[in-house]
Amino acid sequence: MKTFQKQFEEIKNQAILDPTPQNVYHYLYYQLSILNRSRKFADTVQEVIFNNPELDANTYIPVGSYALDAAYKDYYEKQSLIINKIFKTGGLIVFLDASEISNQQKQPIKIVKKKYNPTIKVVSNEKIEELEVVADNGYSNKFDITKYPSIIFIIPQDKSFYPLSEGYILTESKVYQRLIHVALKAKIIDKNEAPTLYKNNQPNIKEINELIKMKDYND
Repeated sequence: MKTFQKQFEEIKNQAILDPTPQNVYHYLYYQLSILNRSRKFADTVQEVIFNNPELDANTYIPVGSYALDAAYKDYYEKQSLIINKIFKTGGLIVFLDASEISNQQKQPIKIVKKKYNPTIKVVSNEKIEELEVVADNGYSNKFDITKYPSIIFIIPQDKSFYPLSEGYILTESKVYQRLIHVALKAKIIDKNEAPTLYKNNQPNIKEINELIKMKDYND
């Protein structure tokens, strides 16, 4: 595949740098051969799925527009319940450098606060507009924070903490993804509670290998 891609790039570059009829012809011919291969691949995929419905991705994750919309709705509803459960156990400490913070970096913190009203402690040595800030007073040293901005999830009950980001702010969706990952690690939730777009009958690698062994494609 790498050799094929390299040849195509060389032919395309040659046609661009020296656009003679012959060079452009070679480029268009090669491009057409790629399209034909892609079409053949797509047709073969459909044929294999038709003969082996257990390989259809839609069996495990919905790809139709209506089914996907419903799956996302269900996913976000479950995610919301789980995030509420996580925030009942712990909260966030956000370390910010007031001289570098932007409105874009403030936004995820404000949204999470508004949606779930968790305990969020914003630590900075200077005031930050639109955010309630507490002075550092050793927090950075206590949690070994050397880069800003950084976010940690802390569980007061056992005084454990888990870094969510270091040196960068997370988007709202990434905050939730990291929280769920941490909650699994801290055993706040179990794997069955974690929201997913995949259906419960998603095959694992072992099952997929067994399916491959059972098939004979030499006919």
